[in-house]
Amino acid sequence: MRGGLETIRGDVQKKQFYLIDSSIINSMNKTILTTLLSLGVCNIAYSEGFNYDYIDTSIIRYDLESPTHKSHYDGYLVSASKSVSDNIHLLLEYTNTTRDSDPLDYALDFKTIGFGANYPLLKYENTDIVVDFLHSRWENAVTNGASISSSSSGKFNSIEIGIRNQFTDSLEITAGLERHDFVGDSLLYKGFSAGAIYKINDNFSLKLKGIRVKDSAPNTTDWGMSEIGIRYYF
Repeated sequence: MRGGLETIRGDVQKKQFYLIDSSIINSMNKTILTTLLSLGVCNIAYSEGFNYDYIDTSIIRYDLESPTHKSHYDGYLVSASKSVSDNIHLLLEYTNTTRDSDPLDYALDFKTIGFGANYPLLKYENTDIVVDFLHSRWENAVTNGASISSSSSGKFNSIEIGIRNQFTDSLEITAGLERHDFVGDSLLYKGFSAGAIYKINDNFSLKLKGIRVKDSAPNTTDWGMSEIGIRYYF
């Protein structure tokens, strides 16, 4: 009788062990599956890379400085980028600024068109190197009340080489070097830019950017730009 009870007890203990062992295995399998799925989702999200389809709407300020004079222009900027392939994007930009100086008012506008190339850095997969080629036309008008006192215009070509780095899930930082050559003039501006893009949601981000460039010739006007705005991804 005792032997039969011990046999039954042993069978029960084995079944309990098997049940516990099976529960642990099932739990481990679920954990591994969840981890793999999470990694898969992260890889899918990351494999999309940077988005080059967007529209920027910003408030800007130009600061102009020469050895004898300082001034600033305030206004707005609207720009757009559209990717045409994995590594090529088109660019459009319009800037409208004004400066009040009683009794005269000054207006400075820029119209820009261009294209760019973007490639991920091999050793830094969360970073793109971006090279943009731009052609701009500027117009400057001086008005006295309702009448235009004088106006001027010109063109310049630009090359901007920079990086986009996904610093965190919500924060992108940018930095670059700039060169602006004025057509038919000896003016050559060189400088740098830096900025940040903070993600609000999947479609909208807050944009901050600053530019500072200097002319290669002495006793001329250097300029900088400050920008704050909203970026819409489409």
